[in-house]
Amino acid sequence: MKKIIFSTDWGTDCDDVVALRVITSAVRRGEAQLLGVVINEWSEYAAASLLGFLDYEGLHGIPVALDRNATDYGGVHRYQKRLAESCGQKYSDADCEEPVPMLRRLLAESDGEVTVVEVGYPQCLAALAESAPDSISPLDGQELIRRKVTRLWQMAGNFVNEERGSEHNLNVNARCARGGSVVCEKWTSPITFLGWEVGASVITGDNLPAEDALAQAMADHGHPGGRSSWDPMTACAALCGSAEAAGYTSVRGWVHVDPVTGENSFRRDPAGNHEYLVKIHSDAYYAAQINTVL
Repeated sequence: MKKIIFSTDWGTDCDDVVALRVITSAVRRGEAQLLGVVINEWSEYAAASLLGFLDYEGLHGIPVALDRNATDYGGVHRYQKRLAESCGQKYSDADCEEPVPMLRRLLAESDGEVTVVEVGYPQCLAALAESAPDSISPLDGQELIRRKVTRLWQMAGNFVNEERGSEHNLNVNARCARGGSVVCEKWTSPITFLGWEVGASVITGDNLPAEDALAQAMADHGHPGGRSSWDPMTACAALCGSAEAAGYTSVRGWVHVDPVTGENSFRRDPAGNHEYLVKIHSDAYYAAQINTVL
């Protein structure tokens, strides 16, 4: 059974909600355990809507952390208020932990084999990698990651041009750029990147009944007919466990993120700790992977 930590911006796009549905569906099938969720972008109803959605999915009591300082991402949050209201409006920021202590606790308490899925901004994972030993664990962040995380699956970057790419999760502000750089330099388990080019043309979530809270969130976001699938494709690949099992090839090497601009580059190396995914099937193949579990 996959042990998952899910990290999301839960902000200006709705494919985060689709990705969380992919994971909660796997939990209900007995294929995964959701250890916790990190919200790495603050908005007024982010905590209330995510916690409410977990209740809606039948997953009560999942630990959730919120980066309360992550207020500088901009954009319009279109679906969170109504999602929170439709799910009972029972929660607030006060129901969330701080990201680094929660992440350190979840890893310290695990017996290893944790899969981390990051579909938002990387500053919380960067802070984990840079964390010092404390009362939670005598291990620093890098050693905790080395011992407890099998792989990080990250939606980030653009690898059409390996020498120079740019993508929102890494370049939207200085926090993202630095966070992405730190993760690439200091994260000690293997990292698989799903770049912008992989998910842009794969549309999912167009098969949901109107009364589904996920369909409502997508409609409120302005995509009632489905949305590009960067985040759910990352979640689906992580649940499959390898590029090959998920229907991709991968290119191995090292990703570098400029700590100022957030631009990404890639250096090929068969012994590298990083890889990026390349589709080998039609878009319909990947859409079916996701839509059949929604």
